[in-house]
Amino acid sequence: MQLVRDLIEQKNRLLLDLDDAKRSSNRRRASELASLAAGVEGRIARELVMLDRSDDAAINFVSQASCLRDANRLIEAKRVLEAALEFGTSERAKKWVTEQLQEIPEKYVDPSWVFSGLKPYIDGNPQLRRPQTEAYFAAAKHFDTSSEHAIIQLPVGCGKTGTISLLPFGISTGRMLVVAPNLEIRQNLAKNLDYTSPASFLRSRGVLNNGTGPHCAVLDENANIIDCDEAAIVVTNIQQLVAGNAERWLGKLSPDFFDLIALDEGHHNVAPTWKGTLERFPDAKITSFTATPLRADGQKVEGTRIYRFPIADAIREGYIKDVASHRLEPVELTFTYKGEKRRHTLEEVLRLKDEQWFSKGVALAPECNRSIVNHSIQCMEELRSSGKAKHQIVAAACTIDHANAIRALYEERNCRAEVIHSNLDPERIAAIRQEIQQQRLDVVVQVQMLAEGADYPSFSVAAIFRPYRHFVPYVQFIGRIMRVLAPDSPGNPDNRGYVVSHVGLNVDRWWDEMRQLDKDDEAFFVGLANSERDFLVPEVGLGSPSDVGPRRRFKPPMVVLEETIAHYVKDRFLPEDASAVLDDLINALSLRGISLDELGVTRDELEKRIGETAGREARGKVLEQSVQPQRARQQARKRLEERVRSASKQLLNELEMSVVGFDLPKRFPQTGTTNNIAAAIILLNMQVMEYLKVGPDERDLLTTEQLIQAHDNIDAIIDAVAAKVRNK
Repeated sequence: MQLVRDLIEQKNRLLLDLDDAKRSSNRRRASELASLAAGVEGRIARELVMLDRSDDAAINFVSQASCLRDANRLIEAKRVLEAALEFGTSERAKKWVTEQLQEIPEKYVDPSWVFSGLKPYIDGNPQLRRPQTEAYFAAAKHFDTSSEHAIIQLPVGCGKTGTISLLPFGISTGRMLVVAPNLEIRQNLAKNLDYTSPASFLRSRGVLNNGTGPHCAVLDENANIIDCDEAAIVVTNIQQLVAGNAERWLGKLSPDFFDLIALDEGHHNVAPTWKGTLERFPDAKITSFTATPLRADGQKVEGTRIYRFPIADAIREGYIKDVASHRLEPVELTFTYKGEKRRHTLEEVLRLKDEQWFSKGVALAPECNRSIVNHSIQCMEELRSSGKAKHQIVAAACTIDHANAIRALYEERNCRAEVIHSNLDPERIAAIRQEIQQQRLDVVVQVQMLAEGADYPSFSVAAIFRPYRHFVPYVQFIGRIMRVLAPDSPGNPDNRGYVVSHVGLNVDRWWDEMRQLDKDDEAFFVGLANSERDFLVPEVGLGSPSDVGPRRRFKPPMVVLEETIAHYVKDRFLPEDASAVLDDLINALSLRGISLDELGVTRDELEKRIGETAGREARGKVLEQSVQPQRARQQARKRLEERVRSASKQLLNELEMSVVGFDLPKRFPQTGTTNNIAAAIILLNMQVMEYLKVGPDERDLLTTEQLIQAHDNIDAIIDAVAAKVRNK
């Protein structure tokens, strides 16, 4: 009862403010307060119904409807009054509610009627994928007898958005809320869910074909609350619901405004922001859609899994790419660690890879990066030559500086590459995304981006330069290359993908666990969630340019001096189908007039031998990609310029100076600058020329080796400038 008393007190304050707004003819303020008061009245009514005080609740329902009418929300006012009649109130209360209903014109209709009033073509529809229909019927069965939070687990590319489109029919008795984790996913959902959109899933797949279907509203900066009232489906990103003043939306919606909530990328559902949103609609049916039942921090996704479609089945049926892991293995690796020189064989590397200092050292080592770059290009060229599509590489780097180094390695091998990260200007990010979509790039190197909702089917090679500490972000990254280029065409050469990594990164364990995940071992998930592993590795290089913090040295403790790659080990996610291989072999032999009988072997014997061979690990040669000398020098110069810009911030951190301060221009007026960051860049460039023993007018004469030397020894250059500043 304390909750009810608190809500009544809140409502009374709102109603007093509403009266003041009406008297002052402040219609905008009055509309805002009326919607907020309606939201509180709805919460009070629900609490009273749960306390078996339906007649008292009727008063609040009528008051709620009155407030909604003040806010010109007649559709929602009518829905609230119609709902009030269903709670078994007394005849007197029913009569009162009915009288209120009669004052609202009949044209104001709850838009969610389509979910119960239309007959969608789902069962037997040949245009729907198997996981879509199976997941839909699993949800219908689940919610017929249970109100428990449901989880639907679908691999990337298996038709999750289509499944969400089907979900409310026959299941929801009211509106559906669809929550996305980011703007990109929100945009894709909206265009597929709205029946009037050219991209409408329900129309394109023949689920509805009578010209009537659910309308969709998108919560963004241009939306208002009436948009929600007029829609059967409301699509939003979680940030829109909770950022700033959350009452802009949630406070104006009654607890029963949504009967069904679908969470896209539902592995986020245990986050406080998501849980707080769900608690606003306590009676709604909730379904989480996810490709993995764990979050990146190891917490299990909340709810009961009601349906799962295996990755192996998705590959067989042509819904996702047939992916294979290519693990690079060195014959020998020579490096220094904290000044000590070491040389290790492959067997010793395999023992060292569990050490975090080692896997991080491999990740940041240019020598190891070159091997991954070379082989990822080799894989891309193989895919392009065997199919018709322009396949692309997506690479995962540790930091922005690391990503720039990787981009340079690709560029000097004649690949057009770009780096994308959250510190870029939004317009630049949009431009890069457009270049990806239009296939003007060969390679995209990302730093903690493109993890969810990035729908680029031409991504076919996942190049891993980052030592993932947990399999959830690993699986999310691999998911970027799983979308098919030729839908529903199993075996199509363009529907293949490769995951390229170095054995020293220690990420092949996640490949093995991804297979284990697909075997549906519930104990596997429980064990993983309860393990003591470090689920997240701290990221560096993503801070604001104005951040002032501890000096970060660029040279890592481990420096790889030389490595010789022996081979790559190919490991297919889905084992080769021996029967299909045999069919191809028999067809090839028959074209030459040769039969198995003539070879003295039966089909069963040959299939068994093929199966044994296909089960073995395959090895291949890593090809060295040619580096164009001029392009290598240009990239080395660009990398040095980028390194100097990054070093300028580290120099200011060392000196405890603000980026926008004036300390350096005052001490070094010869720089001709007006702030510390600009002065730091000039001082570092001057020190680079001094370090290389060349004059200020000889910068364009620097060789590739000199540029690399200055780049790799930037820590010493920072130290020298810092000493000069302190001595000034």
